[in-house]
Amino acid sequence: MVRVALRLEVSKVRVSSDRVWRIGFEGRRVRPNQIPATETWTFVHAGGKSIRAIDGAGRDRGVFTETFLLFPEARGAMMEVDGASYRGYFVLTARSSGLVLVNRLNLDDYVRGVVGNEIGRAGGPTKLEAQKAQAVAARTYAYKKIVLRGGSGFDLYDNELSQVYTGVAGESPAVNRAVSETAGEIVYHGGHPVEVFYSSTCGGRTSDPAEVWNGKGSGHLKSRKDKGRGGDYCRKADRYRWRVEWNVTTFMQVFSKYYPRFHPWDGKPFGQLKDVKVKQKGKSGRAVVVEVVTTSGRYRIEKDTIRWTLRQPGAGRAALWSTFVEFKVEKRDGKPAKVVAKGRGYGHGVGLCQMGAIEMSRQGKRYTDILKHYFSGIDIRRLY
Repeated sequence: MVRVALRLEVSKVRVSSDRVWRIGFEGRRVRPNQIPATETWTFVHAGGKSIRAIDGAGRDRGVFTETFLLFPEARGAMMEVDGASYRGYFVLTARSSGLVLVNRLNLDDYVRGVVGNEIGRAGGPTKLEAQKAQAVAARTYAYKKIVLRGGSGFDLYDNELSQVYTGVAGESPAVNRAVSETAGEIVYHGGHPVEVFYSSTCGGRTSDPAEVWNGKGSGHLKSRKDKGRGGDYCRKADRYRWRVEWNVTTFMQVFSKYYPRFHPWDGKPFGQLKDVKVKQKGKSGRAVVVEVVTTSGRYRIEKDTIRWTLRQPGAGRAALWSTFVEFKVEKRDGKPAKVVAKGRGYGHGVGLCQMGAIEMSRQGKRYTDILKHYFSGIDIRRLY
């Protein structure tokens, strides 16, 4: 059983089901209330650890401090929150900061709601093996989080902080087939289940975890060339090669806004830009240390915080595509005028390259071959 946080510290949630459903309380022996199909109840944070329940007719059913269990009466029925459908059942609790709604469901049903969001819902014989590889990777990632279960009340977020999970909306016939044909399978290394990662596009070489995050790398997570018949497997990806530009004013605005979020800062003005350069690279060729030089000093940015500090210009743009990057400051009349970043890949680059996996699948590789290409010395075993 996996626990996925769907809502965290919100003021209210609206819950229903496509079939008859029930409301009970965890740890209390009561006969659960039966709710007609499609009737929506609203649960409102009532302060502290209390929840106010309002039924489908708008009647106030009281304030409760217990943990709510919200579940369908029939096997296979779906629970809904704010119109989105999910398998399994819901657990609703209150914290002083708001309501927390958690989806509890079996692991393979969770994976069905992940795969399509991470590698695509559309099927076809040339993509199936990539979707199967993604299913095994997503299941392995979730399993390790379950094993490391902490006291937060859930194992995974439903977004990029863990894996993108959208419940039934993430499913498709192709995704469900990929999950079914790999049911229960996870990645092992050295006889034990291991932690796995994946990202969109490696740019021709995956990265070592030590290049991206603090700590040492693992035996199965090493920098590997992503090369096959015809060149790099991910060469057809939109972000296989890319270029990003900032004018100097915009660059300093971005830098000044995000640098203090990830690095110690004395609060002094950053001054005027002089240079941006990669000071150190890792085994894969990715930037490990970038230095921003201004009239007020030298500012060091390391590893994956490079992407999140030097964000792309323009409204709505997120992190820099990857740390597989070189910088150049172009000058006009002897003064810095533009910062140009030329890079490769999209994401942190550790582990499975999703666009590479799709190309390997197109070339006839099996999902086990794909996983063993990206993860060193592994076995694929059925856990259940």
